[in-house]
Amino acid sequence: MNRAVMRFFAIVCIVFVFFGLYSAEGATAEGRLAVVTSIFPVSEMVRAVGGDRVDVRQLLPPGSDPHSWEPKISDMLCLEQADLVVLIGAGLEPWAGGIVNKVRSGGGGVLVLAEGSDLKGWRGRTSEVEGHDHHGHGWADPHIWLDFKWDAEATMRIAKKLADLDPAGAGFYEENARRYAKALEALDTSYRRTLSSCEQKTLVVAGHAAFGYLAEAYGLRQVALYGISPDASPSPKKMADVIELVKKEGVKAIFFDDTVNDSLGKAISRETGAQCFVITPGESLKKNDIVDKTTFIKLMYRNLAALSRGLGCKGSAKIPPEKQS
Repeated sequence: MNRAVMRFFAIVCIVFVFFGLYSAEGATAEGRLAVVTSIFPVSEMVRAVGGDRVDVRQLLPPGSDPHSWEPKISDMLCLEQADLVVLIGAGLEPWAGGIVNKVRSGGGGVLVLAEGSDLKGWRGRTSEVEGHDHHGHGWADPHIWLDFKWDAEATMRIAKKLADLDPAGAGFYEENARRYAKALEALDTSYRRTLSSCEQKTLVVAGHAAFGYLAEAYGLRQVALYGISPDASPSPKKMADVIELVKKEGVKAIFFDDTVNDSLGKAISRETGAQCFVITPGESLKKNDIVDKTTFIKLMYRNLAALSRGLGCKGSAKIPPEKQS
């Protein structure tokens, strides 16, 4: 691509960002930090910490999958112009490597939240999935935001990074981070109280193994049809093995992410009589959730309600009133 075309795209990007037309997620206002994020949980953390001192643009469109999504030229140009780019890392955003280097070389900040975290390989976790993942993750499970204690720590790291870029707002960022961390701690407490009372502890996922961190944190055993990439598909033997396990252990619930095809869950349900329930990793919102201004924390309470019903838990899984918005 020649320089004239690149300059044209850069000008278009700047104009769209300035007038708030480029993305419903992030119009940059004068004096605010321009922050670009990859997935919804990260976007919410940054917004909760940054408040009106930041403008956040989330790259992942509604209903998209971060494992397979790729940025457009306009996305790449705006990434390079950001004050800060915040990613999960651990292979979740396979497109990010070259962009991160460009942002850093251009003087922009980059925060990769999974760096330095205790990432586990999905084969060695509570997930019963065989084989190697061939979709760019190696053995690492990048779905670490489903560990709510880790989220609280990540929130404090975001506050520190924003303060490095905007020292005048340091106290503001820290106070906001602590407030959001308390909401995450309340979420963690609700999960522990509810899931400790469940009749069943086997979390059968009719899809990819995205819930290993959650299962490990709350004493569940994740049994997924395939590895950590939603682009994969189970073998007939794996389907047969899971159906046999459901029948043998008397599992009453099959869980699936409603952003992917539900045919596998329904097939297992037909063979076993187990009921299907929806849970989501929360990587991106669906359009109706955006309209309803659904938060990541509310999504996770919604997951908890489904887990409570499906696993036969005695504890309450109602969404606290203060978490409704």
